[in-house]
Amino acid sequence: AIKLAGAAYLIGTGVIRLLTPVEVGTDVAAQFGDARKVYRGAVMVATLNPKTALFFLAFVPQFLSPDRGSMAIQGVLLGSMFVAIALVSDSLYALASGSLGERLRTSRRFAEIRRWFTGGTFISLGLAAAFSRER
Repeated sequence: AIKLAGAAYLIGTGVIRLLTPVEVGTDVAAQFGDARKVYRGAVMVATLNPKTALFFLAFVPQFLSPDRGSMAIQGVLLGSMFVAIALVSDSLYALASGSLGERLRTSRRFAEIRRWFTGGTFISLGLAAAFSRER
């Protein structure tokens, strides 16, 4: 019964998505709010993410060698290199996605493709869930 309810929900969501008119050029700033507030939230999530700390604790020590001087200096140097590389790559992603995002946001054709793709995906997943033999 729960499986069928979930399948019906997915199918209904897909049908609603297909029947909803396409909106082109919605204002992203109005949708997400103040940029500083969004940035602060993103920094908090990234800083408090335990997976980041676990990654550094598991990955960085493999590249530290007591024969090459202070372990603390080596750790700070590797961490600084990571931050510098991440800053460059993330900045490039942000610049590319900003210009591409603006073009996609104002494209009626892309909005139609997105509507049909997401609606079809929800309906397909709902049908797959409804007709699966697993409980």
